[in-house]
Amino acid sequence: MFNTRCEAIRSVPRMANVISITLTTADPAKLAAFYQQATGYDVVYESPDSVYLAGADGLRLGFDRVEGFIPPAWSSAQLPALRLDLAADELQDAEARMLALGATRPGHRLDTEGWIFLADPEGHAFCLTTVY
Repeated sequence: MFNTRCEAIRSVPRMANVISITLTTADPAKLAAFYQQATGYDVVYESPDSVYLAGADGLRLGFDRVEGFIPPAWSSAQLPALRLDLAADELQDAEARMLALGATRPGHRLDTEGWIFLADPEGHAFCLTTVY
């Protein structure tokens, strides 16, 4: 499904590359630990206020401390402005493992074929998908 579109996009001249996605958080180390366990990414930078993980593909996930952090609120009527999509080979197994790590299900079902919506321990939206 995505491969055809991605091939078409490659013909467009590149102005920039996505190298990092950074989430704000009250506790960078705690949230980074969740995503490290979820993705297997390595810690490549760590300070009291920031932690960065990186995968073999070079994409980085960053976690920056924000004093007075307010967890994102979202509902079926107001979807999150941003979410991470994580590829999984088997959705139910991946969902069970994410829930065991501290992810939660939103109070409303947003799942569709091949997609499961979850929230990380601080409320940031992410999806597990087999559509990749």
